[in-house]
Amino acid sequence: MAARARLAGLALAVALAGAGACGPSLTNRLNPFAPPTGSDLEERERELGASFDRELRRQLRVLQDPIVTGFLSDLGQSIVREIEPQPFVYHFRVVRDPRENAFAVPGGYIYFHSGTLLAAQSVSELAGVMAHEIAHVRHHHSARMQQQSQLPDLLTGLVGIGVSIAVEDSSPAVAALAVNQAIQLRFSRELESEADRVGAILVARAGHSPASILPFFERILAERGRDPERQELPPYLYTHPDVEARMAAIRVSADALVPQRSPDPALAADLPAVQQRLRQLLSLRRDPLPPPVAAQRAPEVDATLERARELRDEKSYDEALLLLARAESQAPLDPRVPFAIGSLLLAAGRPEQAVPALRRAARLDFSTARIYLQLGLAYRDTGQRHQAGFAFEQALARAGDRGALRFRLERELEKLSFPLVLATGFGEPLDDAGDADAPAPLERVARDAPRVVFWLRLGPHFEARAPEVSMRWIAPGGALVQEGAARVRARAVVASELGRDTGSLAGGIWRVEGWLDGARFVEREFEVR
Repeated sequence: MAARARLAGLALAVALAGAGACGPSLTNRLNPFAPPTGSDLEERERELGASFDRELRRQLRVLQDPIVTGFLSDLGQSIVREIEPQPFVYHFRVVRDPRENAFAVPGGYIYFHSGTLLAAQSVSELAGVMAHEIAHVRHHHSARMQQQSQLPDLLTGLVGIGVSIAVEDSSPAVAALAVNQAIQLRFSRELESEADRVGAILVARAGHSPASILPFFERILAERGRDPERQELPPYLYTHPDVEARMAAIRVSADALVPQRSPDPALAADLPAVQQRLRQLLSLRRDPLPPPVAAQRAPEVDATLERARELRDEKSYDEALLLLARAESQAPLDPRVPFAIGSLLLAAGRPEQAVPALRRAARLDFSTARIYLQLGLAYRDTGQRHQAGFAFEQALARAGDRGALRFRLERELEKLSFPLVLATGFGEPLDDAGDADAPAPLERVARDAPRVVFWLRLGPHFEARAPEVSMRWIAPGGALVQEGAARVRARAVVASELGRDTGSLAGGIWRVEGWLDGARFVEREFEVR
């Protein structure tokens, strides 16, 4: 029981990630050199959510199989993309536990018990459960409870969490952990009702009926009926003592909300195979399982792959793609070919087309970190941040304990999870004291302007990296006219000044870019008249 109490304390403590008032943003958008004011709720949620996730993954059996977890990530992405922009990158996990439950912690971490995935009768049912958890995160329910002084101190329970989960069946530990916010926090009816309403809207936007979650609650009611005195009831019973009333409200929402599009048919088609794979994974106690189709390295395409690399170096992308397409038809089970196709498309600036090729490669080869790295980069460049996070995490799990690849992946995940840029602007540089307002945004510049200055303010997670930022100034027509390290002006503010030769600036649309880790992370345009 002591171990259970410590685990429950951990769940409670990290779920309180919203400690502190919802004060103004760290960024003073008028003066980039002004000191931060107030507290940053979302930054606290990210930090504590990440800390909780790291500890949970050390203590409990969080499954890594890329097909099972990839399915859940695809489902989550289908819901989250309907509510962008989001302050968080959502991470979707599968916890090995036979009971039906799902839970969320602040910062965008959503966990499904394996029992929920196995019992689901449809993708729409899973979507309804997930939408409810996403709503808790999106509307900062833990923080709002904290503000109302309905929760104990933020750090309660963070000491003494080193609980050994060495038993064969970890479900009692997971049940006692009670990570679900609603068990420990017992959200108010107002917040639960809000999560219900928002979840219904989200699931309808993703193409599902809000009523599709009802079988999930019907099974919970049936379980309570079988053993009303059971101490380890499904968390949703603690969360929602009036389950019948909640189901009635869901039916009302279902009558009022019409799905706005058709759901992704691939998810429904994949669910039976994913459930079967999950059963095998649990029964065999292997994680991950081998790929469904064994990869076969085909020596006959070696020469083609080498020639494609040469053409890529020559930037003859289309010719290389033709060669690789023929090679894939010749050797469809060789993961090197779709990996080469995806990497080539990514180098050619076509990440949308790179994603399916790299997914094919990952389906054939679970073991190669660089496949998932390239897939993450393709997702990132198409704006699919949550999917990029999934791919980078898969790569990290295969990258070893140290080395350049692991370092790069950790940085990519950091840049996805935490805001890199809080504000940007054009204007004369201010003194480091920061006691003057910044000039008005400068989107148009006279040809004879004495100088052009671009500044940006990094997020608090990246303040120490300000000296690593470089800037590029690109003239109309695409010529790179200036490149170099940005000047650190004050704390997390960096600036760059466009050097002036004799004469006036060329008229037209100019672009300035900020670079970090060899990748562009911000760009702004201005017009010279």
